[in-house]
Amino acid sequence: MECKQNLSIQYVTMSFPRLNRLSNSKMLLFGRSLGGAVAISLAQRYPSLVAGVIVENTFLSVGDMVDVLMPFLKHMRRFVLKMNWDSHVKIADLKMPIMFIAGICVRVPIM
Repeated sequence: MECKQNLSIQYVTMSFPRLNRLSNSKMLLFGRSLGGAVAISLAQRYPSLVAGVIVENTFLSVGDMVDVLMPFLKHMRRFVLKMNWDSHVKIADLKMPIMFIAGICVRVPIM
Protein backbone atom coordinates (compact mmCIF):
# COMPACT_ATOMS: atom_id res chain seq x y z
CA MET A 1 0.00 0.00 0.00
CA GLU A 2 2.74 2.49 0.95
CA CYS A 3 4.56 1.76 -2.30
CA LYS A 4 1.39 2.52 -4.27
CA GLN A 5 0.91 5.76 -2.31
CA ASN A 6 4.46 6.83 -3.07
CA LEU A 7 3.99 6.07 -6.78
CA SER A 8 0.72 8.02 -6.82
CA ILE A 9 2.34 10.98 -5.09
CA GLN A 10 5.27 10.90 -7.52
CA TYR A 11 2.86 10.81 -10.48
CA VAL A 12 0.85 13.76 -9.16
CA THR A 13 4.02 15.73 -8.45
CA MET A 14 5.36 15.09 -11.95
CA SER A 15 2.01 15.81 -13.65
CA PHE A 16 0.95 18.81 -11.59
CA PRO A 17 2.84 21.51 -13.53
CA ARG A 18 1.48 20.13 -16.81
CA LEU A 19 -2.13 20.30 -15.59
CA ASN A 20 -1.92 24.07 -15.29
CA ARG A 21 -1.01 24.34 -18.97
CA LEU A 22 -4.51 23.04 -19.79
CA SER A 23 -6.03 26.13 -18.27
CA ASN A 24 -4.90 29.67 -17.58
CA SER A 25 -6.44 29.63 -14.12
CA LYS A 26 -4.90 28.51 -10.86
CA MET A 27 -6.03 25.31 -9.18
CA LEU A 28 -7.86 24.75 -5.91
CA LEU A 29 -6.40 21.73 -4.11
CA PHE A 30 -8.42 19.42 -1.85
CA GLY A 31 -7.08 16.63 0.31
CA ARG A 32 -8.51 14.40 3.00
CA SER A 33 -6.34 12.70 5.66
CA LEU A 34 -3.02 11.83 3.99
CA GLY A 35 -4.31 13.61 0.88
CA GLY A 36 -4.28 16.81 2.92
CA ALA A 37 -0.55 16.43 3.44
CA VAL A 38 -0.11 15.84 -0.29
CA ALA A 39 -2.17 18.96 -1.12
CA ILE A 40 -0.11 21.06 1.29
CA SER A 41 3.13 19.70 -0.17
CA LEU A 42 2.01 20.45 -3.73
CA ALA A 43 0.94 23.98 -2.75
CA GLN A 44 4.33 24.60 -1.18
CA ARG A 45 6.19 23.18 -4.16
CA TYR A 46 4.11 24.96 -6.85
CA PRO A 47 2.65 28.10 -5.22
CA SER A 48 2.26 29.93 -8.55
CA LEU A 49 -0.17 27.23 -9.74
CA VAL A 50 -2.41 27.13 -6.65
CA ALA A 51 -5.26 29.49 -5.79
CA GLY A 52 -6.07 27.86 -2.45
CA VAL A 53 -6.00 24.68 -0.40
CA ILE A 54 -8.81 22.83 1.38
CA VAL A 55 -7.84 20.06 3.78
CA GLU A 56 -10.26 17.79 5.60
CA ASN A 57 -9.37 15.77 8.69
CA THR A 58 -5.68 15.93 7.98
CA PHE A 59 -2.77 16.01 10.42
CA LEU A 60 0.18 18.25 11.14
CA SER A 61 2.72 15.44 10.91
CA VAL A 62 2.67 11.65 10.63
CA GLY A 63 5.19 11.50 13.47
CA ASP A 64 2.79 13.35 15.77
CA MET A 65 0.00 10.93 14.81
CA VAL A 66 2.24 7.97 15.62
CA ASP A 67 2.92 9.46 19.06
CA VAL A 68 -0.82 9.74 19.72
CA LEU A 69 -2.05 6.48 18.17
CA MET A 70 0.93 4.25 18.97
CA PRO A 71 2.73 5.76 21.96
CA PHE A 72 4.74 2.55 22.44
CA LEU A 73 6.64 3.46 19.22
CA LYS A 74 7.51 6.98 20.37
CA HIS A 75 11.14 6.21 21.16
CA MET A 76 11.64 4.07 18.02
CA ARG A 77 9.76 6.38 15.66
CA ARG A 78 12.83 7.74 13.89
CA PHE A 79 13.92 4.19 13.04
CA VAL A 80 10.58 2.90 11.73
CA LEU A 81 8.95 5.97 10.18
CA LYS A 82 10.08 6.52 6.59
CA MET A 83 7.92 9.55 5.71
CA ASN A 84 7.01 12.24 8.21
CA TRP A 85 4.85 14.63 6.16
CA ASP A 86 5.58 17.70 8.30
CA SER A 87 2.66 19.79 7.09
CA HIS A 88 2.93 22.22 10.00
CA VAL A 89 6.33 23.33 8.66
CA LYS A 90 5.11 23.65 5.07
CA ILE A 91 1.95 25.58 5.98
CA ALA A 92 4.09 28.44 7.26
CA ASP A 93 5.41 28.97 3.70
CA LEU A 94 1.99 29.11 2.04
CA LYS A 95 0.65 32.52 1.02
CA MET A 96 -2.64 31.35 -0.51
CA PRO A 97 -5.89 30.83 1.44
CA ILE A 98 -6.17 27.56 3.36
CA MET A 99 -9.41 26.09 4.68
CA PHE A 100 -9.23 23.45 7.40
CA ILE A 101 -12.24 21.16 7.86
CA ALA A 102 -12.30 18.89 10.91
CA GLY A 103 -14.90 16.46 12.15
CA ILE A 104 -15.49 15.31 15.69
CA CYS A 105 -16.14 11.68 14.90
CA VAL A 106 -13.14 10.76 12.76
CA ARG A 107 -12.18 7.10 12.65
CA VAL A 108 -8.54 6.22 12.08
CA PRO A 109 -8.07 2.56 11.16
CA ILE A 110 -5.34 0.84 13.16
CA MET A 111 -4.04 -2.35 11.64
